[in-house]
Formats: sequence, structure tokens, C-alpha cells
Amino acid sequence: MGLFEVFKFIGDTAVSFMGSEIETMVRNYKREIRYKSDDEVREIARKIENGEYPNTQFTPIVREEMRRRGMIGRD
Repeated sequence: MGLFEVFKFIGDTAVSFMGSEIETMVRNYKREIRYKSDDEVREIARKIENGEYPNTQFTPIVREEMRRRGMIGRD
């Protein structure tokens, strides 16, 4: 195995690991937000709109939960 193959293997492994880590974070966040009150969900949505919320990859999850609760209409 040449040096290029070694680096490619390491890179592919890192990307795969990061992908699974992100999937786990998203799954945990979906579970976590289900237990929040409507007011807490509204507050998170407000922070996202104002750019105060650091985890913007969770924005679709928050919108999905708000739709599920009937807090916003379907797009």
C-alpha cells in the first residue's frame, strides 16, 4: 500500500466516522426536542431566526417538530 492509499484510507475513515457522529447527534437531538415544551421549542426557533443558535444543522429538526405539533403550517 502506497502513501497515497494510506492517506486515502485515513481520510475515508475520518469522513465515515464524522458522518456517523453527526447522525448520532441528529438522532439524539430529535429525541431531546420531543421532550421540550412548546415555549422551549418556540424559543429555540426564535434564536435560530436571530442567528443566536450555534447548531444550524438542527434547524430542519426544529421546523419538523413545530409542524408535528401544529405550531406552523406545512411549507
